[in-house]
Amino acid sequence: MSSKRRSRGRGTYESGRPPVLTLKERFTGKVKFIVMTRLSISAVNSVVRANVDGRIEVYTDEYGIYNGLSELDFVIRHERVNHSDGEFAKDDVSINGCEAVHSWLRAFLGIHRGVNRYNLQLYVSFFAFYHNYSNRWLIMLIKSCLNWRKEEARRHREEIKPK
Repeated sequence: MSSKRRSRGRGTYESGRPPVLTLKERFTGKVKFIVMTRLSISAVNSVVRANVDGRIEVYTDEYGIYNGLSELDFVIRHERVNHSDGEFAKDDVSINGCEAVHSWLRAFLGIHRGVNRYNLQLYVSFFAFYHNYSNRWLIMLIKSCLNWRKEEARRHREEIKPK
């Protein structure tokens, strides 16, 4: 057995295995990943508050850090699934979409073999960009770069234009 075997359970920022919070819009499928330095009710509430526009419905599992979400003024409804009881979906309540995209993220990070925790947000943001724009991500990146060059050229022409 390898001596490098990691301990089971949730990682922490200090241990080099920072937790990553996954936010997913149910209808558009867009995701956002946030690398957390610590997990607490107040930390999760502040991340949700900073990344949400308008009133929302929230679906989570039974993990205790989600206890405060129902008390936020913009949360219309907070439903949970209890994996311990073998429940993975009830009616329209399911977190399978988040769990699926998070497993794809883990596979993506596995390719890079040990991303430094200080650079992890960059990697997960790139994966979210790739996921959100699927086959258009390269075109979007090139267009944004070309638009930047076009803007730079316009500014340069205005600076050297005789008055």
